[in-house]
This record gives sequence, structure tokens and C-alpha cells, in this order.
Amino acid sequence: MVDRWSQAAARQGWMEQHAEGSGPDPAPTPAEALADALVGLGLEPRTCPTGVVAPVAAASPGAGPAVLLRADPAGAHAAALLGAAAALAEAPPVRDVLLVWRTPGATRPDDRGTTGPLGPEEAFAVRLDPDRPAGEVHLRAGATTAHGEGFRVAYRAGRAPGGDALLAAGELVTRLRYSVAQLARDEPCAATVTAARVGEPADAGGLPPVEGLLHGVMRAHSEPQREALRTEVDRLARCTALAVGVDAEVTLTDGPAAVVSDPAYVTRLRSAIGDAARVVELDGPLLVADDLARLLDGRRGALAVVGTGGPAAPAGTLGPALVTAAALHLLAADGLPPA
Repeated sequence: MVDRWSQAAARQGWMEQHAEGSGPDPAPTPAEALADALVGLGLEPRTCPTGVVAPVAAASPGAGPAVLLRADPAGAHAAALLGAAAALAEAPPVRDVLLVWRTPGATRPDDRGTTGPLGPEEAFAVRLDPDRPAGEVHLRAGATTAHGEGFRVAYRAGRAPGGDALLAAGELVTRLRYSVAQLARDEPCAATVTAARVGEPADAGGLPPVEGLLHGVMRAHSEPQREALRTEVDRLARCTALAVGVDAEVTLTDGPAAVVSDPAYVTRLRSAIGDAARVVELDGPLLVADDLARLLDGRRGALAVVGTGGPAAPAGTLGPALVTAAALHLLAADGLPPA
């Protein structure tokens, strides 16, 4: 049996270089950079609107159910799976593997319907967390992340003159922060404005902006808390609009469902890790959204969280985290021991 941890450790420096995003000038897009690196490994990647996919054939056909391994298409997440790809190209996996670098928030699961006979039956992903000790593996059976949703608030000038969309948008940001803090006292949740844009003045005379746009995200663990966040965003948008004499349009968009890690799969993963890394039980679902839920639809699998030590961690801690993440991908590729 190939020592996958040693393989991952041998590529630590190479993964660190890819995590830094170094490349020629002008730098290629993440998808192009990934595809070039995979071709260099002897694999046959395919780019698509949601990222990059690359199949890796098993050493012996029919050894077990195929597995899908997923990462974001840029940064340290991409580098860890790229390191695993290099190891698999050198020593083929026990099972057929589909490597997927998938753009966060992508809604069309391009890995389905384009995999030919591969048809992965398991799916696995690693999430890197800067708030946890470097190299630690955090696992949880059952719900592992939050539900994700988005919102858009458009403020438009009302019929009465003098309405200020910019003022309404600023007031929403302030009030939303307070409201979420109150809701989170009962159960963790989050709602944050992530982007804002203000339209042009009505004329050169300096009238208030015609339009203000806010985009944001919401995260919640339970359906009642999700509904409470939706209701509060809508209420605040309309109240702030009314207060300054503008109109508000609120649009909510569905995001990823909560990732639910298969208990049996988590048990098998713990057994495969053994003493190679410190494994810690997550004390509750993360207050983040992750689209692995879409890829787990109809498949067994799990999400593992690997700490990177945080911004204040000593230099060089990202490397061990990359090694751990790559090794976990490799364990999943070869097949975990029975529960």
C-alpha cells in the first residue's frame, strides 16, 4: 500500500508555491492555471463554466465505488487537491476518482452528466479554517455547515422628492447588524452585506441618488432561523425606505443547503487517519455555507475541516495544513476502511 501521507509531505513546497498563486505575467485565470498544471501531471482535465474536472483511473478497474474529490478553484484549497492529483498521477488510486475544482456558489453541477462511466458514488471535500490550529482535522457526523442564502435590496427614488437611497442603504447596514446580534442570542446565525453600489444623481444639481443596491448573504442552521432572517431583511429594507421616502425591492436567492456528513463515512475516515493527525470533534455545525451539499446529493461522503493556524500563526504553518488536506483527499481516493 502506498504511504499517502509521505507522498503528500514530499509535495509540501510544490503545494505552497501553487497556494501563493505564482505564475507568468499576465497570470492565467485559475481554471487555466489548474488545467495547465494537471496536463503537466499527465492528466486530461476539462474546463467548464463551474470550474475544472479531471478523471483519474484506478490502478485496477472495478476495485470499488468511484469517489469525487472537490476543492475551490484557487488558493490553498486548490493547491491541496492539486497536490493530491500529483500523488495520484504517480501512484494510481485504488478506485476511479473524479477531481473537481468547483467555483463557490456554482448552481449547475457540471460533474454530473459529464463523467461518462465514472459515476462517483462518494464525495469528499476539505475546508481550510484559519481559526483552528494548523494541521488539526475537525470532523462531525450529521449537519456540518449552515444553509446559505443571498439577498438583494434595491432602493429606488420614490414619488415624493427628496428621498435619499444612500441614506436608506447605510441605515439598513447598521440596523441589520443589530438585528442579527439579537437573533443570534438564541441560535447562531449571520446576515452580512457583501457589496453596495449607488446610482448616479438624478441630475447635475446634486439630487439624492436615484438607486442604491445592496447584496448580502445569510447563514442559519434551522428552518425557523432561516425564516427569521428572511423576514428581518425584508422588514428592515421596507422600514428604512419608508423613513427616507424611497421605495425598496427585496429579492432572496437560494444558496447551498447544509452539508450533512454521513456518520458511517466519518467513522471510516477517523479510522483511516489513525495517529497520523490530531482529530477533533466539531462542537456544532459551522456557520458557513458550502456547496458540497449539492455534490453529496445521492452520494455518501463528508466534509473535513483542517486548521491553518490563523494570521498570527508562525510562518510555515500553511504547509503542514496543505499536507494534511492532500493526505485526506488521498485516503478518500483509495477507499476508507469499513465502519
